[in-house]
Amino acid sequence: MGDFKRFRRSASNTPGQGGITALQISERCACAATFLAKQKHSGLLPFCNALLLTSTKSEEGHECEEEIFEGAAGALEQLVSTLLDDELFKEAALALRTHDAIVTGICETLPTVEKTSSFLDKRVQWAVDMFCERKISDIGMVKTLVHACLLYTENNNDLRRAGHLSLRLLEVIGDCDENALSPKVGSDNNEKLCSALSVTQETSLAVVDATLDAVDRAICDVEWCLGRMTSLEAAVGTSSIHADSTHSKGDQVENFTFMQKENISKQAIRAEDAAQVRLEGIVRTLRGLARCAIAKWSHQERLLKTITRAYKLISTATQAQAKRRGDPRTTFISLINECKGLAPTLWTYLAFAGAEAVDIESTKGASRAAREARIMPQLVYEVEKFEKVLIAVQKRTKINLLRGMRRNIARDFRIREDLLREEQSSDERMGEEEVKQLENPRMNQGNAKRRRT
Repeated sequence: MGDFKRFRRSASNTPGQGGITALQISERCACAATFLAKQKHSGLLPFCNALLLTSTKSEEGHECEEEIFEGAAGALEQLVSTLLDDELFKEAALALRTHDAIVTGICETLPTVEKTSSFLDKRVQWAVDMFCERKISDIGMVKTLVHACLLYTENNNDLRRAGHLSLRLLEVIGDCDENALSPKVGSDNNEKLCSALSVTQETSLAVVDATLDAVDRAICDVEWCLGRMTSLEAAVGTSSIHADSTHSKGDQVENFTFMQKENISKQAIRAEDAAQVRLEGIVRTLRGLARCAIAKWSHQERLLKTITRAYKLISTATQAQAKRRGDPRTTFISLINECKGLAPTLWTYLAFAGAEAVDIESTKGASRAAREARIMPQLVYEVEKFEKVLIAVQKRTKINLLRGMRRNIARDFRIREDLLREEQSSDERMGEEEVKQLENPRMNQGNAKRRRT
């Protein structure tokens, strides 16, 4: 509250559209920050109404909840822009966190506001414009804006925007493969994140964290879809047993059970398709992040753990496909084609991470080596498990799913010719020394035999 009191004393000298109104809104946000964490409907609506009345200097209330929430979010967005123009970064960060808490509370606690409504679309568009058109150096604000760009987005657009962010990260921090070609960036308005001004060397790690948060959320969605598919398939098996047991009671019961079985089967197929489409976006995003030269080990570790989780889910989806007869669906084929490009990118990234570990000598080398010893075998195991299950699916279908896969596997680990030459020369020197040591005992044994004879 001390910052707001100092801001109040100097409000008359603040340029732009700041002043007492912006201060009052920020002060109300600060007082309600503790309450907003609880996200209760009984207090969220009065708070937004008071916030709206303060910002518009009007005493008339709004009857519709959507109008109150829309006005409160718009007031906070205007406040953030004003405070950034006035270079009041602490106050802007506080207002942005409160804006995020309000939107999250509305989405999670209020059934009247749907996630597919225009309310969230406006919030996402504002966050994208703010993130792309302004060069924000505050790490907390950057992470909150990336969350707003990704976590409020539905219909798989969050992973599409995450892919655009990975392209921007690749341009800023560089590619872990120096010989790789830079990807082409489009000029569409939907690809504004590919040239976001807020992504810099200082804020790149915060962007990586926020992007991985969105990927983790998508992985949770896939886990739910696969679990739903498994339960529905189990229900289909139970209905089949029920149909066999009630076959003697008449055709009416049998037909009803058959229709129920068809309905459950369609629901299982929809859940599987949703999981595979979501997995395809996850693989594309992780492939883009794996190309970036992320130098910090904590972020490398989190990325490798996320890739391990993704491969585990891909293996689960592939095992479900292996149990079926006939050709796989289009969504599964598209997922496998996307996975073919992840493995070589992953091995290149592992080589880059290993080279960074050798170049950087620190006191934490032992702990990092221990964590690598736990992560790497699990990652390689999940990749090999996926390839093994995919071979089993290949034997049941006429479509060549392994086309291009073996070529990538053959180039998994890149060979460094300079290190190979040094190892070969050292091996040759060691071999010559061993030969010389072996020749002397043989000559001594021959001389001893001659003396005996």
